[in-house]
Amino acid sequence: MTTIILKHFRKLSAVTAAVTVLLLLMPAGQTHAESRKKIAIVPFTINSDRDISHIREGIRQMLYSRLTWEDIHTIVPRKEIMPFVKENSSLGAKELAEKAGVKTGADHVIFGSVTEFAGAFSIDAKILETASGKLTPFYTQADRMERIIPELDLIAARINKEVFNRETRSYAKIEQMKADSEERLRRMNPEKMIPYQQRQRRQEDKPIWMFWKFWD
Repeated sequence: MTTIILKHFRKLSAVTAAVTVLLLLMPAGQTHAESRKKIAIVPFTINSDRDISHIREGIRQMLYSRLTWEDIHTIVPRKEIMPFVKENSSLGAKELAEKAGVKTGADHVIFGSVTEFAGAFSIDAKILETASGKLTPFYTQADRMERIIPELDLIAARINKEVFNRETRSYAKIEQMKADSEERLRRMNPEKMIPYQQRQRRQEDKPIWMFWKFWD
């Protein structure tokens, strides 16, 4: 009798262990999938007197490659969002982005425009946080068509850092360019190397009768 009870106990223990393992694994997989943020990219509006619509696809591909982050971000496939965009082309840019976010279940939606004027290009990109409605703008310029994609690459780097707290090589390049620019400015204007507080202190130490010195 004892032997039979032990056999049943062992079988029950094995079944319980297997079920426990399954329960532990399944939610983990589901949680991992659900934790990935979804980003939808709405086609950019192109404003130009000539046909440069091919740039639109180049922008989407560049943003797709730069914003994809394994295990963190997933980009809504083009085939999922384009039918919705075509059906709602009469909507304004912001309203279209809002509805696209709801339709695709995206956490963030990126949209924007490229406007040509006198051979130069103004590039406006915006990222919408679907849940809160928060809109974060990014802006840059390109002096020729060939510079549009590289400039958008820098915008993507800023989005990664400022919105998702992800630092990339492109963002490190931006920081280096900024540091180089500040260094050139300091060399061109040595007086800017003196902290404002020190300059202010020297002025305060001047005798009152030398007030005219402040007008130099």
